[in-house]
Amino acid sequence: MMSRARTRMIRALSSRGTAAFLIAAVTLGILVGLGAALLVIAVGLVRDGVQWTSDSLGLSKGLIFVAAVPLGMFISWALDRRYGPGVAGGGVGETMIGLGLEGGYISTKLVPTKILATAATIGMGGSGGREGPIVLIGGAIGSSFARYTRFGRDQIRSLVAAGAGAGIGASFNAPIAGMLFSMEVILGSFAIRHLNAVVVVSVTAAVTAQQIVGEELFLSGPAHQLSDPRQLVLYTVLVLLPAAVFGGLLWFQLSSDHRARLEAVPREPRERYDHLLEAASAMEPHLGLPQVHPAPPRERGRPLTVTTST
Repeated sequence: MMSRARTRMIRALSSRGTAAFLIAAVTLGILVGLGAALLVIAVGLVRDGVQWTSDSLGLSKGLIFVAAVPLGMFISWALDRRYGPGVAGGGVGETMIGLGLEGGYISTKLVPTKILATAATIGMGGSGGREGPIVLIGGAIGSSFARYTRFGRDQIRSLVAAGAGAGIGASFNAPIAGMLFSMEVILGSFAIRHLNAVVVVSVTAAVTAQQIVGEELFLSGPAHQLSDPRQLVLYTVLVLLPAAVFGGLLWFQLSSDHRARLEAVPREPRERYDHLLEAASAMEPHLGLPQVHPAPPRERGRPLTVTTST
């Protein structure tokens, strides 16, 4: 029964129609949301385990920190040695390499190993965050799902990039930021053909992870109230000043590029005037003018040789 249902699902998603692709995007969003929630839970469990160990043994925070951080780094290194490169890396670079050079292929085994390595490193006090690892986890889920459903090459790129961006959106409850990250950093393009999948996967993953873990464990900003209308002036300055600086830098960059393009325009080819120089050389004995000899073809580019007939 399960095999038959799986076969029907593959056939439905492999039809490569718009509806099938959107269904695949929703399904991928749920899977990435589950992966992000699992990562958050794993990091929290390891952190709680370290705290429980410290309290049970009566160890100071400094001592447990000195012991736990190297242990977490060793676990990450051992997983990387056992299951191949990419486990101990940042995550973003590996995803971009897989998308750009490997045709969207990212190994499925990176999903559990990256979760374990990240939980060990961050949960034991290592200096790092989950934004890089969740990009690789989401990209690996997207790559595996795209290969499983047998979509085309361009759709595989969309699903891999959507999974990577959805990981950011799900891990930090910021689907719009995940969408922009996917389009700008991972894909390097804002093409419309990729936008639908990226938006659907990012929103679905964020909602799924939030329902499992809860909003309190995600990145959130404090509430802010406007106490004085004069604060609007400060907010206006904070908006206009960076805009003016950015606009000036952009104008300078565009001007520099324009000047560089003008300087790169080649000068008039000297070959167009060779026949005139040859004609002048042929007429020189009859007119008593200085002889002008064009440079041989292999020596063109050197100064002209001008001699006076005797």
